[in-house]
Amino acid sequence: MPSGSVTEHFRDGRNASNMMRHLAVDTFPSTCRLMNQQEEVDIIAIGDDGWAEKWMVVCLTKHGVSFAPSKMKGVGRKFNAEDWAHGLGRIKGFVVCDITEFPLVEIYHVSSEEVLKAYLNGLTSRKASMSLKCFRTY
Repeated sequence: MPSGSVTEHFRDGRNASNMMRHLAVDTFPSTCRLMNQQEEVDIIAIGDDGWAEKWMVVCLTKHGVSFAPSKMKGVGRKFNAEDWAHGLGRIKGFVVCDITEFPLVEIYHVSSEEVLKAYLNGLTSRKASMSLKCFRTY
């Protein structure tokens, strides 16, 4: 496969997400565990206070980033803001992997509080997505 094709393939979040989950584990200074794909969270890390922190891994692409769970995205699925906001309370935050320049990947840790604040201030769509431009300036 030509290298250009591989690069484009992994700039699509659907293709890169599993690899990014493995890469994201290395961004935690503490012990952490990568969960299997059927779990509601991607990573469980031990925080500075010794408590387990739950994190979701998402990809930032040229189309932006979605903070909604997969069960609320796609054909035949509906985004429920109340359920989404409640779910944010169960996780520490998101590991956002910027794959727009793949194979170079920038990784950011964004707290659930920051995501909710952005949503309430209208910086995301009604379905909790944020544009690439907005994410980079936020």
